[in-house]
Amino acid sequence: MEIILSLLINTISLYGAGKVALNLLKSNIKNIYEEIFYTIILGVLFSGILSILLNILIPINYYVANLYVTSTLLIGIYFLNRKILKIFFFFIILGFLLTYKSTNVVDFPLYHSPYVGIINSEKIIFGLTNIHFRFGYSSIIQNSLAIYNIAIFNNNNFQTLVPLIFLSLIFYFFEFLKDKKNYEKKFYLYILNFIFFFIIIFNYYRYNSFGLDMPSHILTFFIWSKVFDLIIYKEYFKVENCRKNFELIIIVFLFTFMNKIQFLLNLLIISFYFFKNISILKKIFIRLTVLTTIITLPFFFKNFVNSGCLIYPINITCDKHISWGTKNKTYSSNPVDVYDAGEAWSKDWPNKKNNTLNYSEYSKNFKWLNTWIDNHLLVIIKKNSLQLILITFLILYLKYYKTNQSKIPINIPKLNSDKKKQILYMFFVSLILLIIWFNKFPLYRYGVSFISVCLALISIIILFYLKLKKKNFIFFFRMTILFFLIFINLNLLKIYKNFNNTDWPNLYSPKNDQSYYLYFDNNNVKIEISNDVCFYKRNICTNYKLPDKLKVFKKNQYIFIN
Repeated sequence: MEIILSLLINTISLYGAGKVALNLLKSNIKNIYEEIFYTIILGVLFSGILSILLNILIPINYYVANLYVTSTLLIGIYFLNRKILKIFFFFIILGFLLTYKSTNVVDFPLYHSPYVGIINSEKIIFGLTNIHFRFGYSSIIQNSLAIYNIAIFNNNNFQTLVPLIFLSLIFYFFEFLKDKKNYEKKFYLYILNFIFFFIIIFNYYRYNSFGLDMPSHILTFFIWSKVFDLIIYKEYFKVENCRKNFELIIIVFLFTFMNKIQFLLNLLIISFYFFKNISILKKIFIRLTVLTTIITLPFFFKNFVNSGCLIYPINITCDKHISWGTKNKTYSSNPVDVYDAGEAWSKDWPNKKNNTLNYSEYSKNFKWLNTWIDNHLLVIIKKNSLQLILITFLILYLKYYKTNQSKIPINIPKLNSDKKKQILYMFFVSLILLIIWFNKFPLYRYGVSFISVCLALISIIILFYLKLKKKNFIFFFRMTILFFLIFINLNLLKIYKNFNNTDWPNLYSPKNDQSYYLYFDNNNVKIEISNDVCFYKRNICTNYKLPDKLKVFKKNQYIFIN
C-alpha cells in the first residue's frame, strides 16, 4: 500500500508541477499521452532546479519536501480530469510491478543515495567532491529525489520517481504505435518508434537496471523520434507548432545533459535540425537562449560549488584558484585523474594485458582495443542480439510477407529524394555520435541509445530502398501488445522470485558496516566514514578514506571542504 500511495502522490505532484511549467511555456499539446510525458519530465526538471536553489539557503529537509509535494499535489488535483485519472491508474499498477520486491542499481548505495542524504541534511557544501569524487557527478534527478523525500514511507517515497519517467515515455510510444493513422501517414517514423519501444522495454524492464543512465538514454530515443518527425513529416506541422515542439525538445535535451554529461552529444542532432530550419531558429533564438540560461544556471552553479568545475571532471571547466576546487589537488578527486581513470575503465582497464601502462597511456593510440575486443565487444554483441534479430525479422517481414486478401492493406507512402537524403544525413549524425562514444567511453551502458539509434536508422534506410508497397497494420499492433505483456510478465516473475525481499527496494545497509565518524572545526562538522558503502543516511557520508591534508570547516554557516 505504501508503494501504491507513493506512486499516486508522486504522479499527481509531478503532473501538477509540470502542468504549471507547460502553462508558463504556453504550450498547447493536444495529445494527452504526449502532454502527460512532458508534464512528468518538466515536473522532475522543475523540482530539481528548485531543490538546487533552495539548497543554497537551507537543507532540503522534511519540512521543505512536505511543503513542496503537498503544494504540487494540490495543483495536480486541480488540473486532473477523468481521462487523466484513468491513465494514472495504469501508471500506478505498472509502477507497483516495477518497484515491488525489487533491488536498487549497484551505484545506488555507493553515491546516488548518499548524495540525496547529504542534500536532505545539509545546505550546499563547498568542495563536497573532495571527500568522494563521484559526488562531482551532480545529476538533476538526484536533486529532484531529495525534494520528494517526504516524511512518510520511511524515506522511501523518492524511489518511485524514476519509474514514472520510464512509464511516461513507454505510454507515449505505446499510444503512438496503437494508432493506425500514424502507421498510414508516418510509416517510417512508426517503424523507428516501434524499434525504440522494443529496445526500451527489453533493456530496462527491471527496476535495478534504471540508475541515472536510463532516463537520459530513453529520452535520447524521444529526441531522435521527434526530430525525425519534424524533419521528415513537417507537412503535418504548422510553423507555430514546429516552434513549440522544438522548444520542448530542447528542454528534454537539457534534462538529458543535466542528468549525464555525455548526453551533451545530443546537441549534434539538435544542431542538425536548426541547420535545416534557420528561419525557426531566428524566431525563437532569444527565447531559447533565455530559457536555456534559466534552466542550466543553477545546475552549473551547483557543480561549481561541489567541485570548482562547471562540468566535472572536464578539466578545462575547472578553476584552480579557488580553495575548495578539485583542480591541481593531489586527492583522488583531481579532475584529470578522475577523467583518465573513467576513460580507461570504460575501455576495459581491469582486463588489460600490459600492466606497465597507466590510465592515460592505456587509453591512447588504441592500445586498449585488443583487450576491449576480447572482452567488452562480446558483451555489446550479446546485449544487442535481440535488437538485431528484431530488425532482421522486420526487414524480411516487410519485404516478403503478403497481406491476406481478406484484410485491407495499407499503402506505404513513398519518400521523395529530399526526405531520403535527410534520413541519410541523420544516420551520419548518429554515426558521428557512435564514433565519439567508441573513441572516448565505449562501455555499453554509456552507449545504449547511440548504438540503438544508429541501428534503427540503418533499418529505415534499408526499408525505403526496398520499395515497399502494401502492408497490414494489425501485425505491428499485435507485436506492440505482445511486448507490453512480456514486460508485465517479466516483472510478475521478478516478484515471484524475489518474494523474500523487502517490499521497497533496498535503501539501507543490510548489515552493520562498522562506520566511524571524523569531527572537524571544533566538532561543528561531522563526516561518517563507511568501511563498505553508505546507502541512504541523513548526514555526510563517504566510503573513501579522507586525505591527511584535508581541511573541513564552517564559514558563515556553510561547510567548506578543502
